[in-house]
Amino acid sequence: MNTIKRGYTLLEILVVMAIIAILLSMLVSVMADFRRTVELQQASDFIASSINETKNYAANNILPDQVIIDKDSIYAYQILPTSNNLERRICEKYRSSSWDCTISGKIDMFLDMDDKIVLNPVGCDSILLINLTSDWQVGTYGTYSDNSCVIEMSHRDDSDIFRKFVFDGKKNTFEIEYGS
Repeated sequence: MNTIKRGYTLLEILVVMAIIAILLSMLVSVMADFRRTVELQQASDFIASSINETKNYAANNILPDQVIIDKDSIYAYQILPTSNNLERRICEKYRSSSWDCTISGKIDMFLDMDDKIVLNPVGCDSILLINLTSDWQVGTYGTYSDNSCVIEMSHRDDSDIFRKFVFDGKKNTFEIEYGS
């Protein structure tokens, strides 16, 4: 007996294509979220290691090569949050004068994420880590004290807070908290 091969109807093919399209759109969304999470995690790890490196520099009184040391001065590292980066500068305080963070032209930028990371400082505009004492000082408009400062990190495409970097001047601690 002869059997006739039956093919797929146009409707069956369209239904399969629609299912594949739905699955692909779900996959693209998941991959975009995964990529954003990876970018945030990389930035968070790099910020934490850079801050710990700065803490080590300050504790061991390591200064950049081009800084001319004055025995009557106190030195510190300034961490300055910008909208999408952290800057590290060297500062000097001569006797009882105020901090001068323009003594060195060297500015270290911690992140290179093409404006994908957003940093929002809460309670400060800069942080000082004083050499030899490892004393954290939180700055607001040029005045430094033992207050606390939080730098919130999020992604440009997602406003949810991913990490919080907490600097506590009273306890001289730096902690990382998970965002909401």
